[in-house]
Amino acid sequence: MAFKGRELFFLIKISTMMVPFQVTMIPTFILYRNFGLLDTHAALWLPSFLGSSFGVFLLRQFYRGIPDDLTESARIDGAGHLRIYWSMILPLTKPAMVSLIVLTFIATWNNYETPLLYLRSPGLYTIPLGLKVMVDDIYNVNYPGIMAGVVCSLIPILVLFAAAQKYFVQGIAFSGTKG
Repeated sequence: MAFKGRELFFLIKISTMMVPFQVTMIPTFILYRNFGLLDTHAALWLPSFLGSSFGVFLLRQFYRGIPDDLTESARIDGAGHLRIYWSMILPLTKPAMVSLIVLTFIATWNNYETPLLYLRSPGLYTIPLGLKVMVDDIYNVNYPGIMAGVVCSLIPILVLFAAAQKYFVQGIAFSGTKG
């Protein structure tokens, strides 16, 4: 949808990708502490749920590949913006949406630094933190337990990728092309 300032808004949103997490770590920690989100899993999934700059970039590239003729024909038939998006555009973006879901899930699932910062209770630890706990010291490492934990941590990723492989490959292949 074209509107005034669209390109500037996109540029500002994409420029946030250049800011590393370590720069915003302390302000985000203070914000989560004030909202009472420390030591909860909500602090881990909330940033992914609200969207990322990478998601905006990926979906924008995919949307640009959708011909304008589809939306124009729907507009001629009397459909509004919401109806055009819901009935025509959203079904076409299934590969890009699935790709974004898979990539976001893998990044969140394997994240070590964010849970280390926000979680205090060992019962809430994620798998990467749990694997770190298995290393008592440099001389007492439970290698069989760590390897079993690594294999168990890969199972959800493999299942998700196997279930979404068709859409994932389509989304990655078509998100960078136009026409």
